[in-house]
Amino acid sequence: MKWGQVIRTPSGKANREALREALVLSATNDNEITLLEAMKNYPNSEVYVEGDRLVEAYGQLVALSEQLGGVSERLQDILNKIRLPRL
Repeated sequence: MKWGQVIRTPSGKANREALREALVLSATNDNEITLLEAMKNYPNSEVYVEGDRLVEAYGQLVALSEQLGGVSERLQDILNKIRLPRL
């Protein structure tokens, strides 16, 4: 799924650039992004949010986060077991 299909311009053009700008502006002050903040910072006067696609995208992000969390823990275990020679 492309994020430009979830949050998009009314015309469907330049979605990627508009979304990037909104996300960068949203993260500028506090390094956090909320949907409301991204919508507020969207460069067009109108922004369309496809709710059903947003829920699907959120589910994919949660699943990815869970997978990466497990990978991170396993990698840390491996790194903890590796003994490097002292220089």
